[in-house]
Amino acid sequence: MKKWFVLLSAMALLIPTSASASAEGNISKNEQIQLFRATQDVSLQERYEFLVEKGILKGKADGKANFDKSLTRAELAVSLYRMYHLKDEKESTPLKDIKKHWAQKEIQAIYKKGWMVGEKGYKFNPNKKMTIEQVAHVLTKVTKLDKDAYMSIELNASNWAKPYLAAALAEGFLTSEENYRETALRSHLVYSLYEVYHFMNKDRGIVAGTLEPKVTISNTKDQDYKWTYTVKNQTEKEQTLNISGSKFDYILKKDGKKIEQYSEGKNFIMIYVEKTLKQGEELTFEGDLKGLEKGKYELEIWLIDKNWPDAKTKMEFEVK
Repeated sequence: MKKWFVLLSAMALLIPTSASASAEGNISKNEQIQLFRATQDVSLQERYEFLVEKGILKGKADGKANFDKSLTRAELAVSLYRMYHLKDEKESTPLKDIKKHWAQKEIQAIYKKGWMVGEKGYKFNPNKKMTIEQVAHVLTKVTKLDKDAYMSIELNASNWAKPYLAAALAEGFLTSEENYRETALRSHLVYSLYEVYHFMNKDRGIVAGTLEPKVTISNTKDQDYKWTYTVKNQTEKEQTLNISGSKFDYILKKDGKKIEQYSEGKNFIMIYVEKTLKQGEELTFEGDLKGLEKGKYELEIWLIDKNWPDAKTKMEFEVK
């Protein structure tokens, strides 16, 4: 299996040219790191052995990993139950088809957490095979990723699943696939659980201070406005940003209602841009909001870097 951080397809090769915002952010081409390559730093077997050592996986009765076997809903539920050391639920659930099932207690705990829900008629269908996009949906909920904070990308997947897949792929939880509607295998489970385990247990070396976000808005002409978004390194040492997609995203609201999100309807090449900020150094983005009608507005903008979720800010302004 291969891990791809850049998802390239005939549809996704086009960076939107009609967007009013500039995503340059003073980042030179030499700083762009194209991660469209395999990163076989840890083999699938090594991942499996690691998960077995942690007690997350136990293998089949024959002692083999059986990477080519289909993944069931019960198997995913049990794996997550073990990984997060969940407690058994004493209260029963409304699920009608898990009584006396070998994974009953694990399913009940996962159901109570809301990570996996029942299907029609309060049935969990524990032995039902899962698709890759369904796995992405569950992993995104388990890791509490904000699917709306990731750039939309063109994938061979169901429309409902694309935001979850964008988040899971950006974080490296899944590998690049030709069709995400296909049945997930135990190899997908092993790969994903290893990545999620390290994602949830990583230490990014938080230091005093943070990246301080700031946004200003100025009227340029009639109903046209310009915004400037700045991120300043207020930590005690040099910091490296790993920005994906369009590098930033924003939501514009008018009178409390969302009227625009920068990333919606756009396909971005999933690359990571690496930018180093020294102490006190700033990274700046600029863009335009044109033809705004009279009303009260709120612009919320953030950096597309999972390591700096606090680099988000908002500003209210009024068009008279």
